[in-house]
Amino acid sequence: MQYDMAKSTICTILKNKQTLKAADVAKGVTILMKQRPKLLDDVEKLLLVWINQKELAGDSVDEICWRHRDLLATPPSTSTARVEEFKASRGWFDKFRRRTGIHSVIRHGEAASSDKKAAEDFVKEFNKFVEDEGHVSYQSAWRKLWPDCEPERDFEGFEEETSVNVVNEIMTLGQNIGLEVNEDDVVELVEDHKQKLSIEDLVELQQEQWKSHEQARRATEIGIFAIRSSLCDPEMSLVCLSDFEVYAKEHLPKTTWDYYAAGADECCTRDDNLMAYKRIRLRPRMLRDVSVTDTRVTIQGMEISFPIGIAPTAFHCMAWHDGEMSTARAAEAMNTCYIASTYSTCSVEEISAAAPNGFRWFQLYVYRNRKLSEQLVHRVEAHGYKAIVLTVDVPYTGKRRNDIRNNFKLPPHLKVKNFDGIFEDHSEVELYGVPANSLDPSICWKDICWLQSLTRLPIIIKGILTKEDAELAVEHGVQGIIVSNHGGRQLDGGPATIDALSEIVDTVQGRIEVYLDGGIRTGSDVLKALAIGAKCVFIGRPVVWGLVYKGEEGVKEILQILNDEFRLSMALAGCRNISEINRNLVQFSKL
Repeated sequence: MQYDMAKSTICTILKNKQTLKAADVAKGVTILMKQRPKLLDDVEKLLLVWINQKELAGDSVDEICWRHRDLLATPPSTSTARVEEFKASRGWFDKFRRRTGIHSVIRHGEAASSDKKAAEDFVKEFNKFVEDEGHVSYQSAWRKLWPDCEPERDFEGFEEETSVNVVNEIMTLGQNIGLEVNEDDVVELVEDHKQKLSIEDLVELQQEQWKSHEQARRATEIGIFAIRSSLCDPEMSLVCLSDFEVYAKEHLPKTTWDYYAAGADECCTRDDNLMAYKRIRLRPRMLRDVSVTDTRVTIQGMEISFPIGIAPTAFHCMAWHDGEMSTARAAEAMNTCYIASTYSTCSVEEISAAAPNGFRWFQLYVYRNRKLSEQLVHRVEAHGYKAIVLTVDVPYTGKRRNDIRNNFKLPPHLKVKNFDGIFEDHSEVELYGVPANSLDPSICWKDICWLQSLTRLPIIIKGILTKEDAELAVEHGVQGIIVSNHGGRQLDGGPATIDALSEIVDTVQGRIEVYLDGGIRTGSDVLKALAIGAKCVFIGRPVVWGLVYKGEEGVKEILQILNDEFRLSMALAGCRNISEINRNLVQFSKL
């Protein structure tokens, strides 16, 4: 027995859909005729909803029930041949009604004599229920998109999800299993159906139907990823960066989440980047007339709306289907700086075209094949990037245990677009999309002069954590420093960036600009960093969380929330503009 009803009974109902269309249940035993009463049509639909609700509650449905349910979602036969007769007793109908919780239904044959209005009201209420939360077939649309990979089972769920989210989910699903995806076709599909996908349906579909697909080894995780927005109430309110983090963790595949969240070794430095801010206290000043506040700041000669930029992070297309292009558009819209990563899944040209008026820097690695680095410098210079950010803390890649456990690799449809075609002949490819040992561990301070010979763009060094290296950076004529420990992904046991900031600022003494990344999660964190001496801060992981949520709009929300919090913290601390923020505003806890 399943659902308080024999499996054979459920299967009989589903198998005899055509005969049910002729249902005319009255007193006693009734032969079902071809004429279909409206009420029985509604009951049939409700049975489908009921079974689906049972399934979503965690119960299982026999495979034959799945198959017959899909048959019910296909167009009815137009054949005029006489269907097999099916008999249903009054007692059977009453038991069915009780077990499914249908209490207000009056049998069709009794409607006029008993309570016609109640029956009519039920039909209206039920039709609205089906319209709001009913079953709609996805098979026909899926068949149009990918005719050679048609699902055996029907997708089902509930209507009215934000169209842009559903478009992204379907595109990402198809891409992650190696199917060719045309965005226009997907948009048309969503407009036709506007429907969420059930996680149980999609995961089981991928496990069973696509288990032999050569690129479907992560099918279950991809299935969860592909319906992440669908599980979210479109009206839900994410009010702080931590909310976005929770959302992203719930909706990304585990391997993808682990990649973004990874720290080196035991993740001590990664975690201390966050905890270090809690050791710093603010010393607010009162009665300062903060009725008007100004968060604008100038970095490398360019004014931005607030001192919060976007740090370089890799592989944004794992979070949103057009990845770094959405990130660039968000930065342009918010008038802030975006540092594009060498390991982007969109090319420097695509990023530039997506946000032609944006303020962009480019993060650069130095490779054993120096020509690769040289070509990148020339490409970004030609496409409007305003500075080169040289990452100096990755002579080798840190040990990120979960990436090794997960055997993390880019999904088959994604590439490090800046090297598209360059590494295709290499048989061994590293975890992160390029051949192992491609980075040049011999890079040293004299190579700053080599880089300066390639470009007139400002050069900013990312990865400085000590006063000694800060002094060397100044001596070698760079234009800026980003105090960074690579998000705790390289050397575990190094200092939190906010802890390293003060000695670097004191050493530099204003000769070059100093920025910071790592651990920024609130507006008060931004205020603390600026008080110690950072000119601007950059955020990495939170931008990815915003992408996971809503793409470009999600990144804009992240930046807006952080800026609003910063402006509020600034005012509550008695500061009207950036110039009034200084070290008198902070004290370090002795705990």
